[in-house]
Amino acid sequence: MKLPISNDTIDKIKDNINIVEVISEYVDLKPSGKNYKGLCPFHNEKTPSFVVNQEKGIFHCFGCGIGGNVFTFLMKLKGLSFLDAVKVLARKAGIPIYEGTKGEKDLSKRSNLYRINKLAAGFYRKLLFTNEGKKALDYLKNRTISIESIKSFILGFAPDGWDNLIRFMKKQSVEITDLEKVGLVVRKKNSEGYYDRFRNRIIFPIQDSIGRIIGFGGRTIENRNDVPKYLNTSDNDLFHKGKSLYGFYNAEQYIRKEGHVFIVEGYLDVITMHQSGIMNVVAPLGTALTEEHIDFITRYTKKIYLLFDPDEAGEKAALRGINLLHASGIDPFIGIFPSGVDPADFFSRYSIEEFKLLIKGSLTGVQFLVKYYTKNKSNYSAQEKLSIIEDISSYYKSITDNIIKDELINEIARNLSLEKSIVMEELNKFSKSMVKGSLDKVFSPREIDHKKSIVKKELYLLLLLLNNLDLFDIAYTRLESNHFIGKWTKRLWNIMTELYQNKSLDIPAVFNRFDDEGFISFISGKLMDDALFMNPKEQIIDLISYLKERLLKEKLDYLNKMIRKAELENDEEAVEGYLTEKQMYRNELKKVELLRSSKSMI
Repeated sequence: MKLPISNDTIDKIKDNINIVEVISEYVDLKPSGKNYKGLCPFHNEKTPSFVVNQEKGIFHCFGCGIGGNVFTFLMKLKGLSFLDAVKVLARKAGIPIYEGTKGEKDLSKRSNLYRINKLAAGFYRKLLFTNEGKKALDYLKNRTISIESIKSFILGFAPDGWDNLIRFMKKQSVEITDLEKVGLVVRKKNSEGYYDRFRNRIIFPIQDSIGRIIGFGGRTIENRNDVPKYLNTSDNDLFHKGKSLYGFYNAEQYIRKEGHVFIVEGYLDVITMHQSGIMNVVAPLGTALTEEHIDFITRYTKKIYLLFDPDEAGEKAALRGINLLHASGIDPFIGIFPSGVDPADFFSRYSIEEFKLLIKGSLTGVQFLVKYYTKNKSNYSAQEKLSIIEDISSYYKSITDNIIKDELINEIARNLSLEKSIVMEELNKFSKSMVKGSLDKVFSPREIDHKKSIVKKELYLLLLLLNNLDLFDIAYTRLESNHFIGKWTKRLWNIMTELYQNKSLDIPAVFNRFDDEGFISFISGKLMDDALFMNPKEQIIDLISYLKERLLKEKLDYLNKMIRKAELENDEEAVEGYLTEKQMYRNELKKVELLRSSKSMI
């Protein structure tokens, strides 16, 4: 696929960006030989296994296997597309990106969707400060939301009526089909046409990690049972409710500064805490926490506080969050609010100092879990103890960290007055999975091993060449694409030769052209291991010789079959032609033998 931004521009950005400086904004890197090391932002670890090589412009985590270049890092960390990562780094490097090519026109289609959302936010924001929006503005003021917060979070109002936004957008020459793409209008079911999704609602624009508006949330200001209290933009190319966190754009720098994050339930919780001076706070969008939320936020911090409403729904949400975080190797903290007081109301009744005391008294996820199921009783029957352990066993099963498991066992044993060994035995008994699976063998082991052996040699050669780019010409003048049988090795070779021809071959440039993240992560890990590449020139020539020899022998085997067939058919002319071709390949084999024996002279 043609990139909307030219490869020359991407290479220029890469050359003007220091990967260590960029990653250091998010990871505390320490020098380690010629590399830099830190705790991986992509998985939970206590010993640094995340390595950055400034000279090669790459990073790799030897714990989770994720790796790549500076573009890959931002894509993974912030959930950006490649093109968005390029734009962010272009701004950082002070390099303009020009539009006008066909590729840029394709890019502008997506940019147009962001533009539409921005126009909609402006439309809603303006209406909040009109007579139509007075009721909504009064509601926000009654909830102690300040004008500064309204501006900071770009709050607005969608008036009652079926086509207010549609008519406004028509004046801006926005196509109705584009409004549908961003989820701002709904197609009528029983007739032609569309209607506004948000009507008579306070509007909360939702921003991505770099501040673009990707969707909207709407809260009704009516007390009606026939409409949902909250409504979100439908999922689309820009917006995915299960992945987005409200307030993250406002909170990111404070999360990194404070080293922890508060996760609350709703929009107003986030805004109220912000205006009270607590900036490192985010919220899921009208849904429970998801694995995607956890994966995203733990790239920035592993210290997480869940601050949910002190009711049954809030407790259930906390339990779901604990389960997900335990599966990620993290035991969160749970803030316990006074009965009937949610985070949005807390600061109208209590001081910031009292909030700090509340946070100081937070329970760990393990403590909250056991407290929830034991109900703080002092005595339990044997059956009650078994029932409690059985209830907790489903959580125990999802825990991936042995220390958290041990803490849970200790907490259960202490609360139920049981020996640790008994608790562990019962948990393991309840946690045993009855589901077993198997994989069919599609290929015979011999077939797999044979192909793997060849592809492994191909990949090893390419790794050698990537690590020793000054030796690439040795392979370039002797190999072609048909010498590679592996799908990914063939692609990698083709990318490297194209870059070499354009005099722009280096590791980051190769990663930019390759769109398979798993393969990039694998390669980045291998490239960190300098011990792998002893006597590179000799190894390169040996592997070139092997690949050339393998292909020539395949051709000779084929010719031998064709010669036998022609002889059976008494086709002397064909036999003569095949024999001439066979001799040519034999001569090529001799050249390969000469190459192998004279490698020290090249």
